[in-house]
Parts: sequence; structure tokens; C-alpha cells
Amino acid sequence: MLDVTLIAACIAHEEGYYSDSSIANHNNNPGNIEWPNGVKHVYPTKEAGWYALKSDIAAGRGSRLKVLLTKYARQVKSDTTMYITNVCQRTGYNPEDVI
Repeated sequence: MLDVTLIAACIAHEEGYYSDSSIANHNNNPGNIEWPNGVKHVYPTKEAGWYALKSDIAAGRGSRLKVLLTKYARQVKSDTTMYITNVCQRTGYNPEDVI
């Protein structure tokens, strides 16, 4: 079973959360999780944001890591392949690994 906390930390890195000036950090939203209309969630605390990200990852249990990461890469309108590669390099997981 893949480590949800490790995946969350690596997603947060890709989202720029660890920079004090980032939107992700300002919104207490390490995954830059969005509402269906594209507006980013604003969480009341950092703990609430981390809980939301880890819960979202855990909800993907049984799917491939690359499927989950594709969802997050689209939110930041980044190069999806590079996003997946970066997270997988940081975690040591394979994109085909099952969450």
C-alpha cells in the first residue's frame, strides 16, 4: 500500500505549498483542491487542508497513481507528464502503482 502522507507531501511540493507566498499556502490548501467551478478551496487551518488532501488521495484507493496525479496536474495547468514524473521521483513510486 502506498504512503498517502508521502504522496500528499510531494503533491504539495508540486503545488508550491512550501513557499510562503504561494496561493496554496495562503489558502491552507496544500493540494490546491478546487471546487467544480475551478475556484480553489480555502481551508480555515493548515490541518484542515492537509486532511482534505489526504482524504482525497485515500478516496482514490484502488486506482493507479498516475490517474490521481493527472487530476492534480490539470488543476495547475502544468505539464502533466512532468508533474507525474516529479512526484514519482520524490516518492520512489511508479506511475502504474496502485494507491
